[in-house]
Amino acid sequence: MTADSSIIKVRTLAAKAQEIGALKPLPAYVLKSRDDKKSKTQGNVGTGQVAAFEAEKKYKKNLEMLKSEIEERNRRIEAQSAEILEGKKKIESLDAKLKFTDAKIADIRAKPPKETGNESTAYQQAQEI
Repeated sequence: MTADSSIIKVRTLAAKAQEIGALKPLPAYVLKSRDDKKSKTQGNVGTGQVAAFEAEKKYKKNLEMLKSEIEERNRRIEAQSAEILEGKKKIESLDAKLKFTDAKIADIRAKPPKETGNESTAYQQAQEI
């Protein structure tokens, strides 16, 4: 991964965040804390900047928490997908064994008893040798 591609990802993320921010208003607790700070420091210059900085800081913190939560869930999903794949492989192998056994049983049932007896005696003779 080059530095240039990571910059593009950050820029697209920032663009999407701005787009979502325009569509979705800030949570009530952010707006409430912003209003409380304004009322406490009404006469001070730059209080709006401080409040905006604090809101942005909280927003970034929440965004980072969400990112880490999404990554954790993705790891769990990948692990469960691997388990599912392994289970499917076991099922396929057991199905193949079942089909083989069923074919063997059907073959034994299809032969007359005399042939089956002859095969078993031939098997016993081979065992003795």
